[in-house]
Amino acid sequence: MKALRFILPLAMIFGFTLTSTAQTSKMGLVDQQAIVLEMPEYSAAQTKFSEKENSKMKEIETLYLQYQTKMQEYEELMMSGTLSSGAQQAKESELMDLQTRIQMAEEMAQEYLLEYNADLMEPISEKVNAAIQAVAQANGFTHVTDLSLFYVYPESDDITGKVRAHLGIQ
Repeated sequence: MKALRFILPLAMIFGFTLTSTAQTSKMGLVDQQAIVLEMPEYSAAQTKFSEKENSKMKEIETLYLQYQTKMQEYEELMMSGTLSSGAQQAKESELMDLQTRIQMAEEMAQEYLLEYNADLMEPISEKVNAAIQAVAQANGFTHVTDLSLFYVYPESDDITGKVRAHLGIQ
């Protein structure tokens, strides 16, 4: 009975706090990914990224062709039996060095492309975030989260269309 006297007032206070908080909060949902994909800036960024990616792939392809040529030369010399022990070791070392260069080039290209993509996407993300912020403020939303987090939600909470309109996306 004494525990009930203690717990009941706490439950009432907690309940009033939740009720008053719920009344002052307004949550909005937005499909940020869909908005980004529809932006003209995104298409331009993807084109730039593809061009840079193709350039890096050509560089790596050139190294692969060099490796294949050196490997063929090595195999032909081995088959002919004209390769001395020292020359064989030198050729094998050259092939291993080329393999290492290829691996390093692939890793560096991957890191570069990740960073390049992030640099291309940053202004787009900032623009979308600013639009979300403006729409939320104009419509009295205190919280906005991504739509992908919810399976079921009231359509009235979806501000994606308003953000699109703010950005001038049809």
